[in-house]
Amino acid sequence: MARPGITYEQVAAAADALKAQGENITIDRARAYLGTGSKSTIHRYLRQWEVSRPTVAAAPVEMPPAIHAAIVEEIRRAVADTRAAFEQKLADARDTADELAQANEDLENANDELAEQLRQEKSDNQQLIGQADELHREIERVKADSAAQVVEIREQAAAQVQEARADAQREREAAELARQALARAELRLEAVPALERQLAEIRAQLEGERTGRASAEQSAAVATAQRDQLQSALARIEQREMDLQRELAESRAQVDAERQHRATAEQAAAVATAEKAAAERQTEEFRSRWSSAEQRENQQRSQLTAERDVARDELAQMKANQAQPEATPASTKKISTKKPEAPEKDND
Repeated sequence: MARPGITYEQVAAAADALKAQGENITIDRARAYLGTGSKSTIHRYLRQWEVSRPTVAAAPVEMPPAIHAAIVEEIRRAVADTRAAFEQKLADARDTADELAQANEDLENANDELAEQLRQEKSDNQQLIGQADELHREIERVKADSAAQVVEIREQAAAQVQEARADAQREREAAELARQALARAELRLEAVPALERQLAEIRAQLEGERTGRASAEQSAAVATAQRDQLQSALARIEQREMDLQRELAESRAQVDAERQHRATAEQAAAVATAEKAAAERQTEEFRSRWSSAEQRENQQRSQLTAERDVARDELAQMKANQAQPEATPASTKKISTKKPEAPEKDND
């Protein structure tokens, strides 16, 4: 979630308060005074506040026009050269500060987005792992149920096949006995009447045996059909088990891919953190260079002030020397000298 922003009025009020307390105005002091805010935003508003501050004009001093013009021209030339060089350095430093501030904001936003994405991916991975565990438990339950059903089906099929085989064996034995009786009857054709009666009885018995055999064969066919159905059911169960194993493999592959993606996201977050640390180091270096530039500016201002004081002393001495030998008053002119505008300083 984005942090709440601050306004220019808040930063300007903080800068005025710090200046009233006699403290040097910096980004860290302004941020400590406000208690919140991005350093780049505070830096931008401090620059606006520095530009909007009014300048103070110096009191007018009377001196000869020629001397005043020469001194002013020399001072202006020196100030212009110093100001041009300093403003160039100041512009470069401000451009660098703006780039670093923007880079810092981009890194902070990217880090927040990566952190949110990492939290979301961790949540998704936990859900996928839970789904994979539930699927694995379902597969185990299906395997257990399938194994029990397969054992039961195989036992039933084996019992039915064994019973059908026993019925068929009994039918074959009865047929063999019938053929043997028929052979013996044919050998005793002499006793036709008696043998015909025996033959009729044997044929009736054979017919009954054939009927029983047909029933046994029909039972064997039913058992075979049931065995085929059981084998089909077993094949479907095995196919279902293979499908579940394939789904489990796909889920594991997806979990592995999510873990790899999470590792990549964590690595990107580490890189972003390192880049942010590098940007902060560059910001500290810029602050150090800025402080050195401020010190050099103060030294140059002190030197210009001293040179101006020396020039004023020399002008006063010249006026005194001119007033002693001459009876006529020296031609003087009241000239308003404005204090050279100090280079724009950004208290960072």
